[in-house]
Amino acid sequence: MSSEKFENLEDDLSTAIDRLRPIISDISSQTGEQKKNAIRQAERKLEEANFLMHEMENEAKIAPVQYRTQMLGRLRQFKRNLEDLTRDLKRKKEVGFSSADNLGLDRDDRLEASQRNRLIQGTQSLNRTSESIARSQQIAAETDQVGVEIIDELGRQREVLTRTKGRAKVGSCSICNLTNSGFKTQMQSLEKAEKY
Repeated sequence: MSSEKFENLEDDLSTAIDRLRPIISDISSQTGEQKKNAIRQAERKLEEANFLMHEMENEAKIAPVQYRTQMLGRLRQFKRNLEDLTRDLKRKKEVGFSSADNLGLDRDDRLEASQRNRLIQGTQSLNRTSESIARSQQIAAETDQVGVEIIDELGRQREVLTRTKGRAKVGSCSICNLTNSGFKTQMQSLEKAEKY
């Protein structure tokens, strides 16, 4: 497996499911307030398990291809287990409550679920933003590196041009000196020739 985080989440999810099963199976043997509390506890545990599942899905999406298929296969198994537990909890919730009990339970559960959903959405949004910032920082670092390499290359090219310019000046001066001394030599030769 390529992701240590995925493996840790998998262990946490497996533990959460193992703890959830007895809570759900005991609901049918409870009544009244105990049953409501057990249902609330089971729903919270289901929400936590679903959150862990979502985090595992995110890890699987960014995993290398050679590991992704295996990770997604394991996720499907966990998803089936959670769906079975959710159905079982729903059946047990519907059995044994009067309509007055259901109204109170539904209102509280809706409120808690709404708060949990907002928390999960906020966490997901924060995670997406963090990933986006990390990608932007990586791009900025790569851009800085390219800029440094370009500046180094331009510096080397400047040195080459400066040396070439210096050589051209030296060569030009040498040519001028040769031309001037050659001209002087010819003039002196002509003057000497006129005297004789």
